[in-house]
Amino acid sequence: MNEIIKRIIGNYSRKTLVIILIVGIILMIGPGILKINNNTAKNEEKLNTFDENKIKKELEDILSKINGAGKVEVMIVFENKFEKIVAKDIKSSSNEQNDKNVRDIDSMTVMSKEGNVQTPFVVKEMIPTVRGVIVVADGAKNSTVKGNIKNAVKTVLNVGIHKVEVLPRK
Repeated sequence: MNEIIKRIIGNYSRKTLVIILIVGIILMIGPGILKINNNTAKNEEKLNTFDENKIKKELEDILSKINGAGKVEVMIVFENKFEKIVAKDIKSSSNEQNDKNVRDIDSMTVMSKEGNVQTPFVVKEMIPTVRGVIVVADGAKNSTVKGNIKNAVKTVLNVGIHKVEVLPRK
């Protein structure tokens, strides 16, 4: 055994052995570094989730800061809901039985493993589209304020002006 080790070590210079040792240490520490990066990715994923109430609240906050708008309430109607499209493993087979072609389709969700947790592999996230927006504001009786609010909503939500209605508060 010692003879084999001496042959292996004998073929390399000290400099090469030090480099191999450093690479070995980096490979042992590497998973810890990757785990930190994985946690960062999880935090970014949380930031990218869709929250209708948060959007409404942020829009109300910014619109109320428009000169003359006063107190503002917002209602946003979405065309569809937030949806995650997951990858599917589809297996199909066909055979003939009694002169009929029978097709069997089997589908399983593709899972990804992060540590000890398995989650569905998300291929695409479908963000809802805005159907319309109603804004009720104290200053909406003033046509300039009303126009400013409409333009702000149009810009923030990327919707046509015809989908935004601004009404005065009673």
